[in-house]
Amino acid sequence: MDNRVCIFERSPGDPVWRHLDIITQALESRPAIELIVRYISTVGNYDYVLDWVLDQKGDITFRAGATGVDSVKGVKAQSLKDKTAAEDTAYGGLITPGRAGINHDHFISVRLDVDVDGTSNTFMRDAFVTERLPAERSRLR
Repeated sequence: MDNRVCIFERSPGDPVWRHLDIITQALESRPAIELIVRYISTVGNYDYVLDWVLDQKGDITFRAGATGVDSVKGVKAQSLKDKTAAEDTAYGGLITPGRAGINHDHFISVRLDVDVDGTSNTFMRDAFVTERLPAERSRLR
């Protein structure tokens, strides 16, 4: 389907929180859950699986992977001992008799637009900083 995303939860298999009370031996834990927003784009002979992963810690991670049909070309060489093998495999390895896999890379560039509800949203970041107490307050009482 065009213009659709898939949204689902999954457990990565890690605990998000765990504690064992050594006195009572009571164990409590909570499994981590990720919310996945997935889009699969078909471009040529590849299907790109693009995931935005939102976790309970507030992290947002982007993951991408490719699947599909390898890009190959027909060549004369049936083995690497053939006369044409060097020329036939100049831009990719011989993967089966008469077929060479093309050397290539996939580069994906993404941007997350966080203006989901318009531009009036705010972002605040807090950080701990060291602050010295005045001398009269720093003495232990």
